[in-house]
Amino acid sequence: WIHTSATTVASTFTSTSTPGTYPIVNYTWNFGDGTKESGAKVRKTFESAGTYEVQLIATDSKNNKALYTDVVSV
Repeated sequence: WIHTSATTVASTFTSTSTPGTYPIVNYTWNFGDGTKESGAKVRKTFESAGTYEVQLIATDSKNNKALYTDVVSV
């Protein structure tokens, strides 16, 4: 995915996941601070600057899931 930091605490996350045989129907973002968002592109404002492990779960139309994890600093 692409992580674009707008400020020290506000960030935009964009999935670059490509579907396999079946289309991706759901994107779930876990931000490592107890919050979640859904969508291929989401904007997240962290409560404080720091380092967070962010996970993206992409789910296709047959309920197959792919997990992507990265550490981001804001």
